[in-house]
Amino acid sequence: MMFLVQNSLIGMYSACGFLNSARTLFDEMLERDVVSWNSMIKAMNLFGKMNKRNIITWNSMITGFFSRWSAMELFHEMQITSGDMLCAHLGATDHGIWVHGYLRSA
Repeated sequence: MMFLVQNSLIGMYSACGFLNSARTLFDEMLERDVVSWNSMIKAMNLFGKMNKRNIITWNSMITGFFSRWSAMELFHEMQITSGDMLCAHLGATDHGIWVHGYLRSA
């Protein structure tokens, strides 16, 4: 019965953008079911739909990721996205293309 409440809380945390809280609760659950796992997948889908992300958003996802390799891939994507956004904000299109190419090859 307790996991039903916890699943609801994970869904609420995810819907409100508190992805780190959702992951912490998920990690502390003594029993997980399909709904628990699906709720975490929904948290990742929510992250993918966010128009703006900050360092806390990225850190929450990297910290909460399931495997070391996935976390590294997400970190790499953060570098590319942040570099592209910085160059776009500064109007440095040529530099942005270079940064994008450099980070993709790294």
